[in-house]
Order: sequence, then structure tokens, then C-alpha cells
Amino acid sequence: MSAEDSRFTGEDDGKRCRNHHLIVVGNGFDLSCGLASSFKDFFEPRMKVIDSLVSEEGACDYGAIKARGLTAWDLILRSRKDMEARAFNVNWCDVETAIANVFGINLPEDGIDDEGVMISDYAVSFGSLQDYFYIANEANALNVSDYIENRVDEIERLGDGIDDGNQGVLSELSIEDSESSDDSEVYSALLREGARLLGHEPNPWTERVGHYLAHAFPRVLEDPEGQLSSILMSELERMEHYFNCYLKDEVARNDGYSDCSDNLMRKLIEHTVAPDGVPDDAVTVLNFNYTSPYRWLKQRFGDADLVNIHGTLDGECIFGIDGSGNLDNRDILPFTKTYRVLKSARGVPSGSIAYPSQRGGDGLKTSSIVFFGHSLSRADYSYFESIFSTVDLYNGHTSLVFLYSSYAKSVRDSEVAKVLALLDYYGASLGIAGRSNNLAHKLMLEGRLVVREI
Repeated sequence: MSAEDSRFTGEDDGKRCRNHHLIVVGNGFDLSCGLASSFKDFFEPRMKVIDSLVSEEGACDYGAIKARGLTAWDLILRSRKDMEARAFNVNWCDVETAIANVFGINLPEDGIDDEGVMISDYAVSFGSLQDYFYIANEANALNVSDYIENRVDEIERLGDGIDDGNQGVLSELSIEDSESSDDSEVYSALLREGARLLGHEPNPWTERVGHYLAHAFPRVLEDPEGQLSSILMSELERMEHYFNCYLKDEVARNDGYSDCSDNLMRKLIEHTVAPDGVPDDAVTVLNFNYTSPYRWLKQRFGDADLVNIHGTLDGECIFGIDGSGNLDNRDILPFTKTYRVLKSARGVPSGSIAYPSQRGGDGLKTSSIVFFGHSLSRADYSYFESIFSTVDLYNGHTSLVFLYSSYAKSVRDSEVAKVLALLDYYGASLGIAGRSNNLAHKLMLEGRLVVREI
């Protein structure tokens, strides 16, 4: 079959079918072009500012947090940095995993579910913050730990008084007639109250985050159940804005970014599209970054679809979690990428991200999906699942090409592991016997799975 024949199908109805190539790029693209665009690059200096505002005794200048451009999410990440320092398997600077963990969603790439002690002793969660405000309202004080400690001490003294037959204890409990009172019931009630309070005792970073939120948003004390989620979202949007400003400055400072991104995009295309097929093939770039490295691509493919699915530096950025299984929870829903992308009216400018193996709209079929610089993390899994389903990856003819740059010795091993984990998870989602554990093997045998250095 000639190159011309291989590029076109659908001859039976007299119409030719153009090959379509989907290029998926993540932050590794910008890092390869010299941008300090990782979450760690952005958050590390902010952690130092937090440390300058927290005393050795743990007191915090809450008024200065917001004034210095910091947010509740920065404080949450600082708590995760403490966890990492204690040898917990936590990628502290991954804000999207942090969001998931706050709402009790544990991801494979994060070790928060490996150590149960972490949740109560170190982590900040939506539930622990609700507990904090519950006690803060009851105590009418923001120093919840001191209140609980004093209250539990008081309960213990009362309990000891009952054990010792101290009738004065009953008067403290407003029980006048000891003979008509069941001391054991009174004692049990005291123990239950002490246990309840201790169960709501916040860890240090939960208390700091809660204290900051109460200081910056007093309404959360009045209605934590109704206000906490929306306040955390407004704090997330504020952090996204600061990240956007940071990245704009990074691009402006990096004079070579445009040329480097042009060259890298050209390499991706050359590893994807046969030279003699370039004029006839169609390209879509699905960019998970906020930058727009499209100058050369637009010159070569004037009708290329360019999709910055989570925003651009000209607008605002979106951080969020995967929507799968989380769209029916009113607290979590606003933090899902599905909800936020739909709400922002972002999406595909025209056509589709991918096309079935049979001739799709505009006479296109997606013959290859190329990944570069994406972590393949679970936070974006819904996108991959939808794309693989559209092209019918198991039964179809679409090839997967995973490209990487060898910036370290173990890069290829890491890339292969991530690819196999992604395909194993997708295969399991198909729900058909035999497909969950052989998808990668099937693609390899059919020559449709490639992991290659660029």
C-alpha cells in the first residue's frame, strides 16, 4: 500500500478520510523549554513567606497571610510539606492532589492513604475544618485547642469528684439531689462529652487554616456547613490568579521560550506525521498548560485546533480534580475540572478532540494520539478515558505514542511505568472479561503502542 493509500480510507463511498493526530502536552513541555513552570517553582517561595509569619511557638500572623498574597491553600500545602518532612509519601506541592485529599479522595500517586495516622495528626481536611468551626462556635473562641484542653481537664476533675464521692461536684453539674441522681449515668455523660471534644481536637495546621479563614471570612463561623466550600473555592481562585501572574512573568523573562517551544512542537509533529503526509493530515493540540506555544504550528497547519483546556495566560487558570464519581457531591462538585471547564465555557473551538476509526466529522479519523510532558495523573483521567472511548482504543486502529526527553537516567523507566498504569486503569474500566489486563499487550502486538525518546 502506498503512502497515499495509507493516508486515506473510506474509498467505498467515494470520499477520502484524512488522518487526524491528537497531540497531548503537559507541564513537561514548558519545563523542557526552560520555564520554571512547576507547582514547586511557584509554591516554594510562598512557603518561605508562611514560615516567616509563623513563630517558633506556632503562633501565626493571620492578618498578614492575605495581605502578602497567600491563601488557605498555601497553608494547606505547608501542612503537607510538614508531612513530607516526616517521611510520609506526599508530593506536597501538587495542589490538585492536595484538593482531592482535602475532600477525602485518595489518589494512587499520593501516599496519604498509606498511613492512617496522617489524617488525624497532620492533614487538613474538609471534615477537620468543619469540626474546628463547630467547636469554635461552641466555645466562642478561635483557640480551639486551648478550649478543648481546658474543657477536658474540667470534665476529668468532675469525674474524679464523682469517684471520690464529692457531693460538691453535683452542684457544679446543677444536680441538687444526689439521692435521686444516678452517678454512673452522670459520669458516663461526662466521659462521652470528653471523648466528643477530643474527637474534634484539631491538629496544628487545621487550627491555623481555620483561624485564618475565620479571620478573613467571619461569615464561616455563622454557617460553616453552607459557607466553607464556597470560601475554599474563592481562595482557590485567588491562588490561581497569583499563579497566572507568576507564569506571565516567567514567560516574559524567558526570551528563548517562543523559539524553543516552536522547535519542540516541530519535533513532536515530525515524530507523529510522516513527512509526505503533513499537507493532508489534520492536527489538534490538547494543551494542559496555560501557555500557548503555537506559532510554528499555526504557520504549518493553519486550521489546527488548539485547545488550552484549563485556561490561558490571557484569561485565568483552572486547578481542579477529576470529575469521575465526584459530580453528585455538592461540596466537591465545584472543585472538579468537569464543572469548572463547563462553567467557564471553555472547550473545543471547532470539531472534536478525537474522531472514531471509521470516518468521522469532516472526513477525519484519529490515527495517532501523542503524549509529551504529561504526568498521566489521575487528576486528568476523565479526559483520557473519553478520548480512548471515542477512538474505541481496544477494537480500533489508533496508535498511542508516548514521547519523552531524557533529562535524567531513569526517565524511560518512569515513563513506561506511568503508561502501563494508565492503560491498566483504563482497561479495567471497560468492564469486559479479559480486557482489563491485556490492553497494553494487545496494543504492543498490533504495533499501536510506542514509548520513544524525542
